Amino acid sequence: MEKRCFEVGNLGFGVQSWADTKVGLAICNDRRWAETYRVLALGGAEPVCLGYNTLQRRPAPAAGKPSQHR
Repeated sequence: MEKRCFEVGNLGFGVQSWADTKVGLAICNDRRWAETYRVLALGGAEPVCLGYNTLQRRPAPAAGKPSQHR
């Protein structure tokens, strides 16, 4: 789903300063790879923020009814 929300790029993994803390920035698919966290830690990141998109392909089930989608 990232292709719908993000453009392909090669900017590396960003570490930004915020409120006297170095914060690592990544997107949804990046969470799956240990290299993401290693590179962010080498850049001095303490917490890591992961942006992701939560598009639904189907409507949510009505309240109190089980979903028919499996």
